[in-house]
Amino acid sequence: MNSTESSYSLRLPAQISEIRHIEEFLYSISIISQLGQEKVHTLLLCIIEAYTNAVLHGNAYNPNQVIDIIIEVLDDKTLSISIINEGPTFSLDKAKDKAKVSKEGNEGGRGILLMDYFSDTLQVFSDNKKTTVTMTFSLLLST
Repeated sequence: MNSTESSYSLRLPAQISEIRHIEEFLYSISIISQLGQEKVHTLLLCIIEAYTNAVLHGNAYNPNQVIDIIIEVLDDKTLSISIINEGPTFSLDKAKDKAKVSKEGNEGGRGILLMDYFSDTLQVFSDNKKTTVTMTFSLLLST
């Protein structure tokens, strides 16, 4: 785990069993302790969904590949979370369309809809070498 004052990163092998490290990483960021429990659970859900998609679809369960999670605190009002995998090109619009169809009875496929619903923005940058899923969340601190 690496961090600067407002940027934190975690590199994990592309294995579902590595999910257990994500919660500890999230709580290691000082501003997270100032957020309400519901907000923290929402962040954790979205990160785990993006990580799982990166393992399954991006890196195709290849444990020799890695997934980077980068969390940045932007101007103390916004949290940016990026999940980067070494997988093939990915289309957010196609994934959303497929997820909408699959929610009518099929297992899986709804993670992208959850990330889109809970985040303020959801963007995907993809080329033939890697895919980056970036979500932003407003930081309304608990009082």
